[in-house]
This record gives sequence, structure tokens and C-alpha cells, in this order.
Amino acid sequence: MKLISATIASLLLLTACGQTRSTEATGDAATITSDEYNFSLTNDEVSDLAEGLVQLEDLLVPDAEQTDEADLVEEAEARKPVVISELIAYNIFLADLEDAGVEITDEDTEEANAELAANIDASGQLTSDDFFALDSSYTRFIQDINTAQFVLLNQFTETAEVSGTCLSHILTSVEAQPDAETGVVPELSAEDQQALETEARSKIDEALARVQGGEDFAEVAIEVSEGPSGPDGGNLGCASTDNYVPEFKDAADSATVGEVTEPVLTQFGWHIILVREPTDEDQAELEASSRAQAGQQFGEEVNTKIASLTVEIDPEIGTWDTQTLSVIPASVETEVEPEVAEAPVEPTETADDSEQTETEDE
Repeated sequence: MKLISATIASLLLLTACGQTRSTEATGDAATITSDEYNFSLTNDEVSDLAEGLVQLEDLLVPDAEQTDEADLVEEAEARKPVVISELIAYNIFLADLEDAGVEITDEDTEEANAELAANIDASGQLTSDDFFALDSSYTRFIQDINTAQFVLLNQFTETAEVSGTCLSHILTSVEAQPDAETGVVPELSAEDQQALETEARSKIDEALARVQGGEDFAEVAIEVSEGPSGPDGGNLGCASTDNYVPEFKDAADSATVGEVTEPVLTQFGWHIILVREPTDEDQAELEASSRAQAGQQFGEEVNTKIASLTVEIDPEIGTWDTQTLSVIPASVETEVEPEVAEAPVEPTETADDSEQTETEDE
């Protein structure tokens, strides 16, 4: 899960139901309550982070005119809704860490910042060196929320129910193949389609017999498989079987390590599947898959917590939207619909007008 600048708000975008109340401004930018959480966000901290966000945005567009001091406050006002949404997530992280009795160590911070730097560099938006050199209130906040999330996600991954299976397969396709010269996929008659499916089943039966007869699965896949993984010995990598179509998933889940399944038909064709013993190279892939699954589950859990909150927003900033779990800016709420000009009223025909028309017609 990558959290770079304003993209942290992506945690808050899953549709869910929460509570919101309209209230008079209390001096706080936002007040958040629930059975588990109770905290406020001051206008000062929100304004400070919003100004830092403007500075980061200036860094992302180096050739654009930089925001001067006179415009900084006004620009920051427009960023407050984003900052509030991110601060809500951050305060939940801090509360969860405290409840778990976990303290963030220097080693945690170092590892989290290294991961953050790699994600920033991979984004292509700016370099991590430029990001850390800015040292604004907002970039420091990004580091803090990223570190808190990093520690919580590590804990979550240790207890999350995740799975990963290393698979290879051989596929014989039941789909018409593109013409070698034109690249056009021909339309098959029902009879031709039936013949193709019969041929595909015959090929997969032959491949299974060869593997059961002692031939190497990967070598048979290279020779026979019509899927994109064929040249790689049918290697599909290591991941959750939830990534596959149901028929394929069910067959893979029913097999043990080292077992080759009976032929199974999917929308792509006939398959035989080998559940492989993970190699040393596979271990890194399995760990990445497990962390990705845990990250998704973690994000869903955070959204569930945010959906349970009662959120009061300073009306001058905006209101809390329980569907997107984010702040709708006040400027959006107060946009006035353009007035529609009334259609001109047609003059009413009088008796004199009617008589005049009849006279002219005569």
C-alpha cells in the first residue's frame, strides 16, 4: 500500500456508511467521536499542514509559478478538506498503536522511510531526495503517518489470514487463434468450434499422460501449452488462488503440493495444473503476495473504523460525506445553480386580433 502526498486519502474512498452532524463552529476544524475514538483537529494544525501541502504541490510542478506568501493562505484553505481526511486516518493509527501498547522505534522509522522513498521514486512525480529536502510540515506528516501505518501493517500481516500458492499449468485453448499474417481472429461455425474444443481436450489428455508417465511438467508446457506462460514452463508464479477464475481456483485448491490435477475447463480452454513446492525465488514472491493481501484487508478495516465515526466539520471548511468518507469543501456546497431565464410569454390573442385575421383572409 503506497501512501505518497495526497494519495493517502485513497484509504478513505471505499463506499461505506457513517454518521455526520451539522454544528456551529467550535474553534476546531473537526471533532471526531465514536465508541472507540474521540479526538479533535485544531484549525492551527490543519492550516499548518495545508500550507505544507501547497508547498509540496509547488515542488511537483517545478516549472509552474510558485505560490507566494500572499496567496499561500488562500491556497491552503482549499487544501484543508484533504488534510482533515488524512488526519482522521492518522489519529486512528495512533490510537490503535497506543491501545496495542506499541511504541514506534527508530528502526521502524528508518525502514518505513526507506519504503516511502522507494515508492516516491517509483511514482516518477519527484525524487525522494527532493521530497525529504523540502522538510515542510506536510512532508514530515507524510513520514509520520507512513511510519504509523508501516508498523500497524506489519502487525496486521502477522495475524492476517492470507494465502499463497505456487502454480504452473498447461493450457490448450478453445478459442480461435488470430491469423498469422493479418492478426484477425476468424469467426468459427458451431461445427468448427466443437471440433476445436474436441481437439483441445485431446491435447490436454495427451499432455497429462506424458506428465504422469514421468516427463518434466515444464518441458511439456513449453512444447504444448498455448497460454502466455508456456515459454516459461507454464509458471504462473505464487499468489492467492482468489486471483483465478472459479473453475481454476477450485481445481488448484483441491490439489496438494506436487500433485497435477485432472483436466479442468475454463473460459480460456482446458488446463492441467501443478501445485509447485516453493523455491527460494518463490519465497520473496509469496511474501509480497501475503503483504499485498494483508494490505488490502488492513485498508478495509481502516475504512470500517472511519465509517463508524461521528464527524463534525467546521462549516466554513465543509461537511463530512458518509459515502466517500471524505470532506466536501464548503465552496462546492455553496455553488449556486445558474438562474434559468424565463421563456418569453406569448401575447394572448384578443377578440379584435381574431376578427382582423379573419377579415384579412377573406
